[in-house]
Amino acid sequence: MILSSKQIRHLKSIAMTQDVLFQVGKNEISSGFIKMIDDALEAREVIKFRILNNSSANIREVGLDVSIKTNSSLVQIVGHVITLYRPSKKEIYKI
Repeated sequence: MILSSKQIRHLKSIAMTQDVLFQVGKNEISSGFIKMIDDALEAREVIKFRILNNSSANIREVGLDVSIKTNSSLVQIVGHVITLYRPSKKEIYKI
């Protein structure tokens, strides 16, 4: 899903009020982690997760990989925090 700049700005403002839900450490991104992200996206539509400093993973690559595997849009990466968006069946945010 390709988002317009107006949609991205709106999603960033929503993400600012949310807490980080998950953290990724030294371990690889597992199928269990992808399932948790997938479930959280269905429940919330906009989620944030953090890549810990002790991780050797490239933050941008992890963000793109998770967004592809969860069929979501990468909204932003700020420091070690990645924000994703995917519309759910509930349509919480009318984007």
